[in-house]
Amino acid sequence: MDLDFDEAQLMLRTQARDFITEKCPATLVRELALTTEGYSEELWRGMAELGWMSIPFPEQYGGAGMSFFEMLLVLEEMGRGAVPSPFLSTMLCGLAINEFGTEAQKQEFLPKIANGEIIFALAWTEPSASLEPSGITLKATNGTGPKYGLVGTKLFCPDAHIADRLLVVARTATATEDDASNGITLFIAPAKHAAVLCFPQASTGFDNQSQIEFVNLVVDEEDKLGEINRGWPIVERLLNWGALGKCAEMVGAANKAFEMTVDYASDRVQYGRHIGSFQVQQHRIADMWMMLESSRDYFYEAGWRLSSGDDDPMYVSKAKAIVSEAAKDVTDKATRLHGAIGVSWDYDLGFYFRRVRAASLMFGNPSYHKQRIARILEAQVV
Repeated sequence: MDLDFDEAQLMLRTQARDFITEKCPATLVRELALTTEGYSEELWRGMAELGWMSIPFPEQYGGAGMSFFEMLLVLEEMGRGAVPSPFLSTMLCGLAINEFGTEAQKQEFLPKIANGEIIFALAWTEPSASLEPSGITLKATNGTGPKYGLVGTKLFCPDAHIADRLLVVARTATATEDDASNGITLFIAPAKHAAVLCFPQASTGFDNQSQIEFVNLVVDEEDKLGEINRGWPIVERLLNWGALGKCAEMVGAANKAFEMTVDYASDRVQYGRHIGSFQVQQHRIADMWMMLESSRDYFYEAGWRLSSGDDDPMYVSKAKAIVSEAAKDVTDKATRLHGAIGVSWDYDLGFYFRRVRAASLMFGNPSYHKQRIARILEAQVV
């Protein structure tokens, strides 16, 4: 069995690394972190011209006809460059539309996503911060005719402040005693509307999160994604895609932090010797490499399986838990080896330290995914 990347994947990864190195240096990342928008329109257009937004979509909708795995390779390089971008937010919503949308929705939105003409954001989590169906309380009340009014609050919505459309997880019916997922429906809603109030939320990762207040936003029944009251399987798919997307970003960020640490240990002189020559630091760097490479393998396996049609959430949760813990440990060791400079604003390592910690919480932290694995194993025994 050949487990190496094929030629097209290698070319895509090389293209992504070269583009990010040239167009998104650390100086730009630092500059964008202090702006209201938090991203570069010029960089977004450049990514669209390279076809990154078209990667996982069918050619009939303007896509490149590639797979989710190729999208992960681009995300890994974006993590390596700490690129601030609504790429993952938009692609997650596009993947959901591609798999669960009507033909009209696909024709309307997928070509625009593929060309970089539209930005999507996912509005899922609420004040309870729960990823379970019981945590969905935002109401979609059926009004006159085939219309629904969205009322409620969403928190931690990346890129919502710059989005053109929102994919909103709402409750259209009460849950039953034996099925909390009953009554959940997803809607494609406008983001720039008087009934949609968006407020920035500070984040350690500078990842442009927002609080959204829906004040009776009216949407049509044709705006629903999938079936009424049966939207939870879509949310579960979004969880798997999003978790692996964050794994890609963390693997890329941890890899860059590791490279910076090796270079620093080779250059920094203390007590007349390079600090990389001290055995304790050599052990620390060796531990970093082992954690990075082993977690990368789990991530690649889970990404390949999901791209190949294997929907077993066990692999996704295993990868998200392992990569989150490994990436945090790698960036922690990197910061300790660098000393005070590792946490200074003017040194690039701090971006990777912050990004990893923010990404580890998104789409389920390690504790959540370990509990998810336990539930899956328990169900298999029963």
